[in-house]
Amino acid sequence: MTGDRNKSHRGCVVLFPGALGDFLCFLPAADALRDRLHEGVTLAVRHSFRELVADRRFHTIDIERREVAGMFGATPNTRSIDLFGAFGRAYSWTGARDRNFRRNLTAAVSGPVELFPFRDFRSGEHATDRFARCLGVTAGPTRIAISEEARQWAMQASKRLGFDEHTLVIHPGSGSAAKNWAGMGELADRWRRAGGRAIALAGPADRPLRAADATVREASIARVAALLERSPFYVGNDSGVSHLAAAVACRGIALFAETDPSVWRPRGDSVAVLKAKNDCGRCSSGTFCTHRLDVEEVLQRVDRYRAESYRPRP
Repeated sequence: MTGDRNKSHRGCVVLFPGALGDFLCFLPAADALRDRLHEGVTLAVRHSFRELVADRRFHTIDIERREVAGMFGATPNTRSIDLFGAFGRAYSWTGARDRNFRRNLTAAVSGPVELFPFRDFRSGEHATDRFARCLGVTAGPTRIAISEEARQWAMQASKRLGFDEHTLVIHPGSGSAAKNWAGMGELADRWRRAGGRAIALAGPADRPLRAADATVREASIARVAALLERSPFYVGNDSGVSHLAAAVACRGIALFAETDPSVWRPRGDSVAVLKAKNDCGRCSSGTFCTHRLDVEEVLQRVDRYRAESYRPRP
């Protein structure tokens, strides 16, 4: 089952409303929960994330669907009750502080229901460990599914883009302008002038990185993952794409401004974190400027880490 209710299914539903980086931090906890329960687990997540678990580890439903929204009403509709009535237990990071949602979910699900605040971290606790703590499990590595179609696309794209050991894949965006380092254009320009190739990844809301040799725009998450899997080296911000790079063991560096890396750094050892200094005192508050993190410092870190970690991709 992927999508609608199956009346014979009495497993578990987990509602998780987070963005890409949140979801990738949460996924190891979901894996551990599935292994512990030995029963079907349905994830209610954003539609675009469902392809990352399309290897049949989980059933999935869209968290944006009307039946989920209907649980926030004073009186849920029949379709909402039918959807959640198919489950024997529920865990949710949605609606923890909404009295209607809590009451309706508890009434619809036949067994135990637990709701968790979305942001409730202990000091220095990584997000993955926090999500695992909520579920009473121990999280392992982040594992995602990448389809054969996505890998074939990435193979052709990497050839077309001229990937080689001197290619730097750059993601200049994130979910917040305050996380976007202002030096990405200069980084790409200096990389190219030194003889390398700079390839930018861009979503629909991202500004073009004019200094790049080429831009891969609005590819699906699975295709971006497959391309990162083939990328010689990556530089990005504190973003979901940096977590995606780590999930496919792409070597790279994530640049952090205000966010605490101990909580939100990409999991694993392939993506290192370079943390900026405090506000520079010259630029507006919330700006991730090159006074806080100099382009030369980033280049030096890239050169050093790249030399230590470069592995040819098949």
